[in-house]
Amino acid sequence: MPRVIYKRRVCTFLFLAVCFSLSAQGKVISIDEYCTMALEGNSGVKSARYAQTAANAQSWQAFTNFFPKVSGTGGVLALNLFGGKASIDLDRILGTNITMNFDDKLSGTMLGLTVSQVIFAGGRIFSTNILAQKGKEASAYQLVMKQNEAGLTARQKYFQYVLLKQGIEVLNVYSETLDALYNQASQALERGAISRTDTLRVEVKREEINIQKAEMEDLFVLSGKDLKLFAGLNENAELNVVEDFDVLGAITEPSLDYADISFRLSLRPEYKLLNIQAEAAKLNEIIALGEYAPSIEAGITMFRSDFYNGYWTPSKAFYQDAAGFIVFNLPISKWWEGYHKYDQMRALTQDAVQKREDGNKYLLLDMENKFIAYKKAWRNVHLAELGVKLAQANLSAYKDGYRAGINSMSDYLEALGLVYENTTKLNQSKSDYWLARTAFEQSSGQ
Repeated sequence: MPRVIYKRRVCTFLFLAVCFSLSAQGKVISIDEYCTMALEGNSGVKSARYAQTAANAQSWQAFTNFFPKVSGTGGVLALNLFGGKASIDLDRILGTNITMNFDDKLSGTMLGLTVSQVIFAGGRIFSTNILAQKGKEASAYQLVMKQNEAGLTARQKYFQYVLLKQGIEVLNVYSETLDALYNQASQALERGAISRTDTLRVEVKREEINIQKAEMEDLFVLSGKDLKLFAGLNENAELNVVEDFDVLGAITEPSLDYADISFRLSLRPEYKLLNIQAEAAKLNEIIALGEYAPSIEAGITMFRSDFYNGYWTPSKAFYQDAAGFIVFNLPISKWWEGYHKYDQMRALTQDAVQKREDGNKYLLLDMENKFIAYKKAWRNVHLAELGVKLAQANLSAYKDGYRAGINSMSDYLEALGLVYENTTKLNQSKSDYWLARTAFEQSSGQ
């Protein structure tokens, strides 16, 4: 527990430190810093933490069933309200050989205290406590699952924001190149070196790029708002992200040791949650059986009665005593339904066990599927890098050919477009790689 509190304090400190740093002009928020902010400020993660707190409280609540039950009673009485005579035969009540007659009104007080302890309850108290502990463990794993989900979503939103920012920068470079090319084409048109069609091609391409740029800038603004909302940040907070995916680290070839895959499976919170669900179903079966078992309870009760001649005048008599007891309860009438209730809980236990077996197989399949997606993303990055190199070499050749009058304006514009498309594809493939890598690491319990 201290370790969990320490981690929470560290995350909270990092969250506050990162939020404070947002006010610094030009501060770049890394992906890890943003994920820390999202894990602290995201509403879904907060709900999971509240659920964990509730499960912890429920666990302590179940533990109190081991404590003795203490109850107190008290009361007052008033007799002879209408002026008649009152007589109490204390010989019969208290064994005192005294009979008391009251001409006035009679009153009295009664106090009692009972302490009891359940000795045997068919295993229900013990099983309920274990079940509450399982609920506590389950809430912890559900929090981890929600954090994994929020962390992956945070990366998706962050990378989308970076991609849009990079896309705008690429379009700016593309637009500047087209502006320079349009000026050259206009001068060439005045000299009669090219036709009006060539300048129109450049003008149309410029307009297309301006439209794409305007749409991307609108999406960039919306993406920024979404980014802040997901992490629970103020919408007016400044948020600067990394300029390039290369700062995230080296893009390496994925590897998976299949001999270690079963161990990796056991690290997943989903795997542990399936086991807990099966164990909880078995505990519910035991608790259901215990409802129809005999129970034994022992205790002691203490009481005192005081009698007054009139209303609250000095006491005439009192009686106090204590008694011990043992109660044996056998719920015979519940047996008629007990057999069918137990069959129901046993079927639910078998269902939970079957779901655990099937779920574990699907978790293994999910791990292998994410590893395949991870490898595919790595290959796509390599392919996109080759595509950029080819597009740049192609542009250089067509640029020289256009200046020499060998290639047409349309060929040159097409070569420019290929550089833009392949650069965008490379940035997207890097984003896909890091997302696939994160998803695989989560699926393998890392």
